Amino acid sequence: AADSEEHMSLSDTSEIPLFSQSSSPDVLSIASSTDTPSRTLDRRPLVTISAESILLDGLHVLPQARAIVEHLEHTYAVYVVARVAQTEDTERIIRVLEDARVAQRSRVLFCQTDEGRAHLVRHLLTAGGGAHGGHVDTDAQVVNRLAPILHRVVYVSGASDSAHEVPVGPSVERVDSITRSALYRMAGAGFK
Repeated sequence: AADSEEHMSLSDTSEIPLFSQSSSPDVLSIASSTDTPSRTLDRRPLVTISAESILLDGLHVLPQARAIVEHLEHTYAVYVVARVAQTEDTERIIRVLEDARVAQRSRVLFCQTDEGRAHLVRHLLTAGGGAHGGHVDTDAQVVNRLAPILHRVVYVSGASDSAHEVPVGPSVERVDSITRSALYRMAGAGFK
C-alpha cells in the first residue's frame, strides 16, 4: 500500500475503497480507510490467508471457509489475500466473500502474481513491529519466500506436491488442512 494509505488519519471515516499499486508491479491492494492494519485499531496479531484453495475455488466459496475465518478471528485479525488477473476481478471476489460472510471488503487484499502475494504478506506482517500470527498458503514458492522472514508460515500441502517443492524450516508447518495447524488450534485458546 502507498505511504499515504498507511499513515491515514483515524478520524477519516470515508468508506471509499482505496486501490493502490505498490512499488512491486504485481501487487494490488484494496482497503477501506476505516480499517487499516494498525495496532491502534485492533490489538490482535495479524494473520494472512491465501484465498486460493483454502477459502475459494475460483469464484466459489469453499464450504469450510466461513468457519475457518470465524474460528481464527477469535484470536487474530484475519486478512485474505487473493490473486487476480485483472483489477476488475477484485469486486467479484469481494462480493463473493462478503455474501458468504467470510471477509469484509476492508480485510481483502489483492495481488496479480504469487511473488506479489509474498511481497504483500511480508510487508503487512512485518510493518510497524506489531505481533503477527503468520501466513497460511498453498503455494510452496510463496511459503519458501516467507519462511526466512516470518516466525510462522503454514503450508497447506496437496497430495500432488513433489518432494523437492515441499518447504522446510523452523518457521514452516506443513499440514493437509488449515484446521490441523497449530495456528488454528491456538485460535481457540484466545489472545492475551
